[in-house]
Amino acid sequence: MGINNFKEFILKFYLISSFFLIILSLGSNLAYIEHIDLSEFFSKIKNINNVRGLFPLIIFTVNIYIIFKKKLVIKKYEYLLIGLILSYFIGIINNKIENINLFRIHFIIAPIALITTLVISRELNEFTKRIIFYYLLIFFLIVITILFYSQNRISYGGGSISLFNEQIIFINSNGISRIICLLNFIILSSLTQKINYFNLKTIFILTIYIFLSSMIILSEGRVNITIMLFTTLLIFLNQKINFLSKLILFLFIIFSSIIVSITINSLILKKETRLLKKETRFENIKTTETFKNNVNIFFQNDVTAERFGRFQKWKDLLEFSSNSSTKAIFLGNGPEIDREILTNLGYKWNADSANSFIYSFLCGGLVGLIFYLFIVLLLINNLRFFFKNNQYLFETSSANIFFSIFPIMLLLRSFFENSIASWSLDFIIFTTCLHYFYLHKTD
Repeated sequence: MGINNFKEFILKFYLISSFFLIILSLGSNLAYIEHIDLSEFFSKIKNINNVRGLFPLIIFTVNIYIIFKKKLVIKKYEYLLIGLILSYFIGIINNKIENINLFRIHFIIAPIALITTLVISRELNEFTKRIIFYYLLIFFLIVITILFYSQNRISYGGGSISLFNEQIIFINSNGISRIICLLNFIILSSLTQKINYFNLKTIFILTIYIFLSSMIILSEGRVNITIMLFTTLLIFLNQKINFLSKLILFLFIIFSSIIVSITINSLILKKETRLLKKETRFENIKTTETFKNNVNIFFQNDVTAERFGRFQKWKDLLEFSSNSSTKAIFLGNGPEIDREILTNLGYKWNADSANSFIYSFLCGGLVGLIFYLFIVLLLINNLRFFFKNNQYLFETSSANIFFSIFPIMLLLRSFFENSIASWSLDFIIFTTCLHYFYLHKTD
């Protein structure tokens, strides 16, 4: 192996590791340390779960060095994403310097670490085109095992993965159902060019899709269920079978998913009923009340009985903003400020704004909102490109279909969740999709 080949190998290894570690940093407890206290910091990083929060900072530092050393060019869409994130940083400073903490810094450093990693990956253009799609698929297939792992709960719960008796990562049911939406889209992307749906391989893939769709229904995430339904419409992109066949397949998938979810739910309820019969009357009442409380919290969007629903949250947040200072309106108050505002207004369970437009406005002010609107316009412009270039979408690989259309699903989701405006799984997927799209568009 020559020197150049060895350097390329090291760069490939670094990029794959960076993608993996950045995603693995999501939800690390280190991000929730409220103050930059060295004694607290070093006591926290002893735990595996907390070390994950350090990965983006290390990767960001290395990336900045590589970008300056190689004099790499940052694209316009990347400047828009970085601009959005930096507007949140200005919001932090505007929100009083003492409010700068590891929690807020994590929401600034992590997304920029991802963007700079993608900038560097352009050094290996062909490698990046091949690896990103399969990398995402493999990683999320591993994460989906949380559904069958310890501390797993169907419905409004979640699951965790542990190593050496230490929890590494916990994902709630909403996060799990989002991951399944991604997997389902990948699966259907691979089927949009099939001529025959009656062979063992295709039947096996459809069975997996139906099972995963039923898990989304069981997770009770209304937005995710809607996204799943939109995702299933992807089957109509198949130009190799007639419309009736596509309609029958679509209806079969939807009704099968509903039937499977009902079956699984009834089995779970029967099991819980048997267990409850073995408990004392007091324990039975306590369990029933806890279940009812969880259901109420879910359907009230994690707020008090007096205030519930996304529309009410949006109204309260906009009213709060209208009474804010001019400086706050223009510059915002930094990432995750929506949770702080809603908590002060009497909401519970760290309720968020549930709208990416409102979120970007609260965090980055009008400056952040303008950056976000430009990103949305960029996405709409990309969609126009697909309609003008049908061959790009229909006559190329399934990876192109996935990376081209999935951002539209995320945009739809962003009207009812913080989604791509915040540091989250949605932002990671969206940024990666944009990167892949522009690599192909310039070919």
